[in-house]
Amino acid sequence: MHQRFHSKISYWLFAPLLCFLIVLVVMTALEKIWIMVGVLMVVKVLILSFLFRTYYQIEGNTLKIVCGFVFNETIEIKKIRKIKKTANPISSPALSVRDRIEIYYDKL
Repeated sequence: MHQRFHSKISYWLFAPLLCFLIVLVVMTALEKIWIMVGVLMVVKVLILSFLFRTYYQIEGNTLKIVCGFVFNETIEIKKIRKIKKTANPISSPALSVRDRIEIYYDKL
């Protein structure tokens, strides 16, 4: 049995970003710049994968961290030394700007 926790999401950040991407896709499609449409669609799919596939799962003795299709890491719970609340955007794979945690653990 496992427990899954989804990341909090700062919708105020992601909603305008996705709207802006949609406008760019429409504008580049109207101008028939198909390569740019493709690049923008890939970026949009990547962002959507972050929104729908960012979670933290406890499976037995491990913590599995998944962020979209880009980040997938498993940490043994016994190796975690400290967990700290932070607002640092590079501290962890999370979709919230303010409500984040930083996990300190022995990597080897």
